[in-house]
Amino acid sequence: MKKSIFLLCGMLCCFQAFSQEAEESDTQWLIIPRVDVNPYARLSSNGLKGFDWGSTSLYTTFDGGIGESNFSYSVEAHWLSTDTKSLYDNTFRSDDANWLDWANITYSLGNFDFTLGKDCIKIGTFEINANDFDSFSNLNSTVWNNASIYQWGGSVGYNFDDGSSNVALQVTSSPFNCHPFSKWMEDEDGNHYAAKRSLAYSLAYTGDYESLQTLASVNVLEDRNSMEENAYVLALGAIYKFSDTFSAGADIMGLGWKKPSFKQEGLFSANVTWNACDRFSLTAKAGYEYCGNNTGIFDYEPEDDMSDHFVPTSISFLHGELDKDFVFGGLQAIWYPFAECENFRVHAVVSANNFAKSLSFNVGATYYFDIRKLF
Repeated sequence: MKKSIFLLCGMLCCFQAFSQEAEESDTQWLIIPRVDVNPYARLSSNGLKGFDWGSTSLYTTFDGGIGESNFSYSVEAHWLSTDTKSLYDNTFRSDDANWLDWANITYSLGNFDFTLGKDCIKIGTFEINANDFDSFSNLNSTVWNNASIYQWGGSVGYNFDDGSSNVALQVTSSPFNCHPFSKWMEDEDGNHYAAKRSLAYSLAYTGDYESLQTLASVNVLEDRNSMEENAYVLALGAIYKFSDTFSAGADIMGLGWKKPSFKQEGLFSANVTWNACDRFSLTAKAGYEYCGNNTGIFDYEPEDDMSDHFVPTSISFLHGELDKDFVFGGLQAIWYPFAECENFRVHAVVSANNFAKSLSFNVGATYYFDIRKLF
């Protein structure tokens, strides 16, 4: 923990030096503590019951320009969670989450952006693109919960002259690697063996128009053992704003081995949001996932019993062992209780699915503290 504190202090000093000449509006430094309580209530005799701390966590984000140059930086670190030890144990792994979500530098030249470092794989759904500290895992898909989407690599983006759309090509390490760009793998007993280096390739489009936001991507994720067994993802997302009060969104994803396919594995989710005022919103969300393969693209075997999880770690397990697809949904309420403080958020989320056979009641608070106030 002391090393983490020293590292955080060092990062603060570096970013302060980088940003002394940057525009105030281009710089955002935040410390984001979040505290959740999450009890469960059974819906059937074999449903999940108990209590956990939800997505209780501590994040920091640093975004800004470097002086008056065309360089900018973006860093997000996940310092504490309900399983903090694994964040640091996984420091050099790419097949699981660790304490560093992303850390990259972007150089802008005309309409082009060149980014190098660790970043989120560009998968075109709004569920994936939301900040982790703003998300609710029990109301999200198995893809959001199981995929290791933060990888090292680079991208080239082109911003169209209309200022509302962007296309990007990205190459990163594959989430199927144990370690970034490494050919060495581990078996279940921890023994190492040689395998082919695996990469992930993404072509993504982003559109932000007056009433419509869109995302789209095609992703190729090389498998760690055989280049012939690549995983393919086709993703589409959209949010339409009907008025200042109502908006609706949808995400669609087709996944498959050897080729993109809505037949092998798929995800459909939709949501409707009511913004009662600037300080309160209510969202209803529902989703459906299915898998016709023996192995789902982002399946993994948990160290504990899968029945102890609210969201399954294997979508193919539901298909093969339980002979059913995954259906989930719920309601989330977001409230900013203090008119003079836009940095404090309270949330309440009720979610359910046909795997856990229980209701999840998540209540918590998040504070977005502006680090620049310390200087």
